[in-house]
Amino acid sequence: MDVKATINKNLLMIAMVVGIIGYQVFRHLMPLLPPLIFLMLFFAFLRIKPRTLRFHRWHWAVLGTQIPLAIGSYYLIMALPPVVESQEILAQGVMLCFLMPTATAAPIIANKLGGNLESLTSFTLLTNILTAIIVPLFFPVIHPMPGLTFWSASWTLLCRVGPLLLGPFICSWIVQLILKDERMERINSKCKDVPFFLWSGTIIILTGDVTHTLVHGTYPVSTLVIMAAAALVVCLIQFFFGKWLGYRLYNKDHSMRIAAGQAFGQKNTSLGVWMAETYLLPYSCLGAAAYIVWQNIFNSEQLRRQKTAE
Repeated sequence: MDVKATINKNLLMIAMVVGIIGYQVFRHLMPLLPPLIFLMLFFAFLRIKPRTLRFHRWHWAVLGTQIPLAIGSYYLIMALPPVVESQEILAQGVMLCFLMPTATAAPIIANKLGGNLESLTSFTLLTNILTAIIVPLFFPVIHPMPGLTFWSASWTLLCRVGPLLLGPFICSWIVQLILKDERMERINSKCKDVPFFLWSGTIIILTGDVTHTLVHGTYPVSTLVIMAAAALVVCLIQFFFGKWLGYRLYNKDHSMRIAAGQAFGQKNTSLGVWMAETYLLPYSCLGAAAYIVWQNIFNSEQLRRQKTAE
């Protein structure tokens, strides 16, 4: 058995297991997440020339589906007979799973799967910025908070996601302007797997933090189980529907199909947990917390299948 190949095929799953087992240690490393994500995106963006970034049809198709699903799911669940102690918590948790913007790591996973890196990077920048507009408009409607204004909430969200997205992009662009194409090709060749390994490190820390939250939380078991099941359903819907949209719009272009699937399905869950704890009922963060697990299991299986096929 090739141990190295086995580890590479299952690295995301191994990272999750390590995070769960050592959660009491890794949860204390949460302050390391921003620099890890910054470096991960910096090395990923070194492969992208800014002039290749543009909007595509699938961007608007995904946004035009994601936002109605988020709002519609909230009102649909609220209209159904109660299935948990608080129907509002379930409705907010499911809504959040749909509304969370695309994960900053989505381009890294998509690139490993053969997805179109440039189109997904463009969408990741777009969706995270649009979230700072949509959330302050919609959240006060379902969960009013005294003193919360559109401008203050938008600014807070932009300050949270902007530096981690635009900072690495600007730094990578400066490096590309300074170095010649030949040197950039050598750097990208040597560092092609660095973003993926950095992402595996962030998964260990995130999984450790989520495990600590679940182990030491006071959530009703029924709410936790139903929220986890709902997050799984939403996760599968988004990944498969995103891939279907990419297939319908681009037919045989496999790279666009993968990009659309990752854009729809892979979410910025750490931002989702923060939004729930800041603007919604705190227990609604269980949806985003469960989504962290499901999306990484799904991604791990995708990578395993691809490595096996190779």
